[in-house]
Amino acid sequence: MTLTLRELLAIPQITNKVLAGSAGLDRPVVWAHACEMPAPWDWVGEGELLMSIGHCVPVDESGQAHFVRQLAEAGLCGVALGDYAPMPRLSQAMLDTADDLGFPVLLTAHDTPLFRCRACRGDRQSALGTPAALAALAPERRGGQPRPERK
Repeated sequence: MTLTLRELLAIPQITNKVLAGSAGLDRPVVWAHACEMPAPWDWVGEGELLMSIGHCVPVDESGQAHFVRQLAEAGLCGVALGDYAPMPRLSQAMLDTADDLGFPVLLTAHDTPLFRCRACRGDRQSALGTPAALAALAPERRGGQPRPERK
């Protein structure tokens, strides 16, 4: 059975905040795909969650609204934007467009590596069903330390 965005948000090791488009949180996550290409809808497919640190997000208001419309039209289930320096300030027009379309825009906390979202993609049993699967997402298991707080 496929994991939904709402279920992904409930996983404690993945710190995401819904910025807009909460009406679409019951969409299934078929796959999570990182992409920084200028037109990610050409590279990420239907039912997939786009993960980005912001390089692919336009800086202007109309470009951001168009960005969300294109992602929604391509059938993506949502976008998870990492809270990192490359991401431009998100405009109200972008968030309003996402709300109008019911297209989820998530903000992934700086201390949550995007690979954690990908590790949980699509498979409810492995993501929610076993403590071992969740433990594998912990920073200590990947040999690293939690990321320092961003200033």
